[in-house]
Amino acid sequence: MTVAFICILSHLFQTNWTLNARLNLLLDGYAFAHLEPVDKIKEFPTPAPIEFSSFLVYDGNKYVGYLNTSGNFVSISENNPEKIGLVSHQQVIKVVVLFYLQWICLVFSVMIGVWMFWLGWKDGLNSKAQHVH
Repeated sequence: MTVAFICILSHLFQTNWTLNARLNLLLDGYAFAHLEPVDKIKEFPTPAPIEFSSFLVYDGNKYVGYLNTSGNFVSISENNPEKIGLVSHQQVIKVVVLFYLQWICLVFSVMIGVWMFWLGWKDGLNSKAQHVH
């Protein structure tokens, strides 16, 4: 049951934008940050995002960065035109870990399923053998 939960959670973190964004904020230390939708902003703080962004991220009243359209957190210290399109080392590790975790859970679940099928089939053979004698 735990394996299935981890497998589902891993899949959700990869496919759900909100969960992915919140995981990125958690990994950067802004788990309880306030998100402000870009379409409701009248004036952008400085430095303004340099790429398409979905939310501005505030830690209390302090502007700390933004979430781009992929849900990746970009800190104001990383807000550099030369870094557009570059993926941080932390984001690469997160994607690789979630990807392999999902496949490990899938393989483990299949192995448990085959084992349970084998036990059931073996018990069925034993009960048939008892009926014959």
